[in-house]
Amino acid sequence: KDVLWGVDEETGEEYYGEAFLANTEKAFEFNASTQLLKEVDVQNLTKGDLIIIRNSIYARHGYAFKDLTLLSFFGYQTWYLPVFTDISAELTDLELQNIELLLRYEEHAEEYYDVFGR
Repeated sequence: KDVLWGVDEETGEEYYGEAFLANTEKAFEFNASTQLLKEVDVQNLTKGDLIIIRNSIYARHGYAFKDLTLLSFFGYQTWYLPVFTDISAELTDLELQNIELLLRYEEHAEEYYDVFGR
C-alpha cells in the first residue's frame, strides 16, 4: 500500500512510500473454521494477523483469491487448493461469527510497516 510519508513544508509536495502489512506467528495459532474466537483472542493482533486469520477461513474452503497477495500467501500452504470462486454457501455459522468479529477489529487496526519493517 502506498502511504503518505510526509509533506514538504515549503512546497506542500506530498511524499508517498510503500508500506506492507506485517503478520506474526499469532496468525497461525487460531483455526477460525473450528474454534469460536473471542474478543480477548483478537484484540491485540496486528492487522496482518487479523486479515490472515479471516482469509484462512475462505482458503480452507478452496476459495480462489483474486487478490494476488492472499493468493501468494496461501499458495505456500500445503493444504491450500484454490478451486472455487464462490464459497459463501459453505461457510458455517461459527465461521460467519468469526468473520464478523475479525472484520470489526480489522476496521480499526491501522498497522502498516514501511519497506524497512518499521
